[in-house]
Amino acid sequence: MQLTDVLTDIPAGLYVLTADGELGIYDAQRQLHIDVPLTRAFAEHNRAFLRSYLQDPLAEDRRVAILFESRESRAWGHLTFSLEDSVVRSLYPAGGRAHGALTAFQQKSRSMSVYRGMELLLDYRHESSPDIPVYCPVLFNPQSTLSARVSALGHEPQEQERDIPVLDVLNLIAVVSAARGASPAVLALVDRMRQGLIHKGQRRESRLSIQSEHSYTDAPAPDAEAYAEIARDKRLGRAVTLPHVDERRLHETDHVETVERWLKIPHHQVGMERLRAFVQFQGFDEAHLVKLTARCLIYTAPAGVRLLERGLRDAWNLYLLEGALMLTPADGATLRIDGGTDKAAYPVAFLKPRKYTVETLTPVSFLWVHDLLLEAVLGETSRPAG
Repeated sequence: MQLTDVLTDIPAGLYVLTADGELGIYDAQRQLHIDVPLTRAFAEHNRAFLRSYLQDPLAEDRRVAILFESRESRAWGHLTFSLEDSVVRSLYPAGGRAHGALTAFQQKSRSMSVYRGMELLLDYRHESSPDIPVYCPVLFNPQSTLSARVSALGHEPQEQERDIPVLDVLNLIAVVSAARGASPAVLALVDRMRQGLIHKGQRRESRLSIQSEHSYTDAPAPDAEAYAEIARDKRLGRAVTLPHVDERRLHETDHVETVERWLKIPHHQVGMERLRAFVQFQGFDEAHLVKLTARCLIYTAPAGVRLLERGLRDAWNLYLLEGALMLTPADGATLRIDGGTDKAAYPVAFLKPRKYTVETLTPVSFLWVHDLLLEAVLGETSRPAG
């Protein structure tokens, strides 16, 4: 049984763990694309994870939520994302209470839209390790019903819920140590997951009428089709054609002054090999990279300047090429990132709103890339000619 047999509307852009241990993503046409690099990176881990999970689904907090189509429409529609008790207590602590019945507020907060739920899990961090992901949520088909899931928690299901099929939301790094949680493979997976949450304010719950069977394809950059679908959807309430985004206008109309002032004049473009140093671009084919190199401009800033403020809400991504940056979270602890290292292979302080103040320790060079530019490049390459 495939995910498309469980839900009539599979949410596009969310990662799926197959019964064979592969990691993939459904696009808006209900087609599954396998992420080959990440599947290979997690192959041994995924097999062991699934063996343990299938033996005892509740052990070690591997299941963090369930996803199902409720009979009654909620504020977010029928597709409901419902958190497990332990996750609710982590996200919404109540006076340090870790056991016993949930409070009324916690009960009310456990159900939400699927995109909001994924966003909460991806954003959550322990205060002691703000740079290490706690959740890598992936969808999995347990071939079970809502009544079985509710009963497993010790609750009596309502009559109208008994036959509703569910998907499990599993935390793929539930048993990964804190040290391994910051590995390049885990951070790359989290980064890919976050790409499906772009345009938070414009997302629509899927209402696709396509009922044909999905096709199973092997694609190293599965996000492109979902991005192109977002770009073509005129119901988003904003007439933007992403493939024709003018990046020069983005710098003018959606700029962060403390960063834009350091754009190198005359303009210099980044080379393809330098782009390949960043995890986010390693799955791009040459056509994607050629377009990005033509549009990604190099910035340079001296030592001792502040580039980003904590709490900033923006749609830009900073990629460090050379030099050293200091990141300071709310608790005052500092983190140094040097260009060319593993830590610099990801966008700097990429969570929004920004969780860190970012300052230069030495003269630096970096890229400043807008989300819409990435979508435009992906959309241009993925759209058929004519």
